[in-house]
Amino acid sequence: MAQDRQDQSPEDEKAAPLFPGWNYGDKRFAPVWQKFLAALGARTELLQQHAANQAGLFTAVMAAEPKPVNGEAQPSKPDRRFAHKDWEDNPFYRYMKESYELNAGLLHEVAAGMDLPADERQALEFMLKQLTSAMAPSNHPLTNPEVAQATAATGGDNLRRGMENYMEDLRAGAITLSDPEAFEVGRDLAITPGKVIAQNHVMQLIEYLPTQARARARPLLIVPPCINKYYILDLSKRDSFIRYLLDEGFRVFLLSWVNAGPEQQGLDWDDYVAAGVIEAIETVGAVSGQDQINTLGYCIGGTLLASALAVMRSYGDERAASMSLLTAFLDFCDTGDIGLFVDEELVAAKEREFADGGIFDGLELQRTFGYLRPDDLVWPYVVRNYMLGEKPQPFNILHWNGDSTNLPGRMYAWYLRHTYLANDLKDGVPICGREVKIGGLDLPGMHVACERDHIVPWGAAYASARLAGAKSEFVLSSSGHVAGVVNPPAKGKGYYYAAAGTRKLEAQAASWQKRARRKEGSWWPHFASWLRKRSGALAAAPKQPGDYRHRPIEDAPGSYVTAPRPPTS
Repeated sequence: MAQDRQDQSPEDEKAAPLFPGWNYGDKRFAPVWQKFLAALGARTELLQQHAANQAGLFTAVMAAEPKPVNGEAQPSKPDRRFAHKDWEDNPFYRYMKESYELNAGLLHEVAAGMDLPADERQALEFMLKQLTSAMAPSNHPLTNPEVAQATAATGGDNLRRGMENYMEDLRAGAITLSDPEAFEVGRDLAITPGKVIAQNHVMQLIEYLPTQARARARPLLIVPPCINKYYILDLSKRDSFIRYLLDEGFRVFLLSWVNAGPEQQGLDWDDYVAAGVIEAIETVGAVSGQDQINTLGYCIGGTLLASALAVMRSYGDERAASMSLLTAFLDFCDTGDIGLFVDEELVAAKEREFADGGIFDGLELQRTFGYLRPDDLVWPYVVRNYMLGEKPQPFNILHWNGDSTNLPGRMYAWYLRHTYLANDLKDGVPICGREVKIGGLDLPGMHVACERDHIVPWGAAYASARLAGAKSEFVLSSSGHVAGVVNPPAKGKGYYYAAAGTRKLEAQAASWQKRARRKEGSWWPHFASWLRKRSGALAAAPKQPGDYRHRPIEDAPGSYVTAPRPPTS
């Protein structure tokens, strides 16, 4: 990421917006917003009560009285945006905070009373989340006590530094979430020893060096997402899912996707399936000498993996012994807030834009993902970076989050149409010249979802597990899309739900959840136990990676993951 910033300049690249391209006048949101405004105007008695509440609040604050809640004096609900003591001790800031809370509560109360179809309610809740997040007084320099104090103490130097930070982010096209100089891939991140044993125009294949004298015979191939870099699964020795599996005696291979540039601008979904996943499966089988291998896909990597296995199955190729998925879609029945942005007009526009090739800039997705969690990934950094003039603290997950990757435009447009828009991968579409369905593969597999996943809602992950076949097992981890997956046992944090037995998954996720039992800690040991039963006997670990046809090319993490993001134009 630091290299990306060094390579960019205002002369070389037009400054990119920091905010995603949506607004309340967008045709996807405007009709619902108009309904909401009409409903708000119609609640005369509620508005009159709200005005009285605001007046009462002002009187109470001026008299230094505690805030009344339901007729009783109670403290405000803890909110990290308002951690500074002046939000309670200073009458001005206390009034700004509590007035904001009343206003936000009014908006949500009106919304809760509206009778709306499910899709319109989702759109309204998304808009209100953006609005109430943005209008918090903590986000504005004149109504944030911490900013006021910093400005007085530094003579305004915090605002000067903040403007420098803002201009730097504007040129880079994204808000900086972690100190870009604190980490380097291959030095601090992605440090598990291994060798690149094969590569092509789409991917590099890494074989990791064993950490134990003996390893299971049947290897595991991991297919990570291509919209992010793979090292989320290999952050550090302590936080590395890959290192954990090696220590448990598994033989691990991983596919590292290229960060698409001019050479990839004409590629599509079929290229990622064939030259990416299928070629990797064939190579792992040849190098390991095994007739079958285990496979695991994360996020869109799981969708690509299932597509590849469906193509292989259409030829009678059954080299995959299992297919496990981490927070991945096969059935796009509930796409969460991302689905609000995908309609026929958008997809058709992308298809026209990339009809003759081109590159989709990964920064666009990075910005959109940030606005799915504005109170976590946007506004805290606006305050600290631009108002307090600070540099972000080092955080490996957020460094990864900001290390975006590009995609071939045709591949991206194909993906949008057949997943978020049409959801027809499960019914049958042409892939690699074959009419295939990615559902019903009926391979053994552990499907892991996360409770608070804002990218792949866990109900859709459950539906995807059922779609995969009767041999699927389901696990529900705590936390979100990343933190729920990257949860090493050594930290002793989190929990997961798993159901005893191997019976077919219930039709409804709620029924499964009633049967499941909560277990404290990480799901990693649960997966290792499951995988151990399907990986064969222990034998002497290979002394050298690759074979006579696949000799080591370079050390892991490989050059594809360390290369700077190519320009998109």
